[in-house]
Amino acid sequence: MPRKTETVPLLTVFHDGSSRLWRTRIGIYKLEARRTGLDIAWRDYAADPDAADALGLDPAARGHRLYVADGDSTLYEGAAALAVLWSALPSHQRLGHLLATPAADKLARVCEKIAHIFAPSRAPRTEASAR
Repeated sequence: MPRKTETVPLLTVFHDGSSRLWRTRIGIYKLEARRTGLDIAWRDYAADPDAADALGLDPAARGHRLYVADGDSTLYEGAAALAVLWSALPSHQRLGHLLATPAADKLARVCEKIAHIFAPSRAPRTEASAR
């Protein structure tokens, strides 16, 4: 009897499903991956906290960040993770390659630092304020 071999997905995307923005974006990316037959695993660490523990992601540091692990278990986060994911999706490949350039990476890091500076001053969204 032949053995079942476990295949490693092309990418494993870890996202925060409690974030409405990420739920929407990930839904779009899932449709694209399914339509093109890409083997991408989607893990929502808000719904399944153990999903990212195996990779050593600290729950306090996760925030609303995107993480992507490639087939070699190299972990990317933030803009680098988005560049890897977009590079795999046919409709986003050009943007992914552009975001992977050193200049775009530096700009993304600066924008991320600015966002973190202002993050504590933003009031948390509730279901009532989201309407």
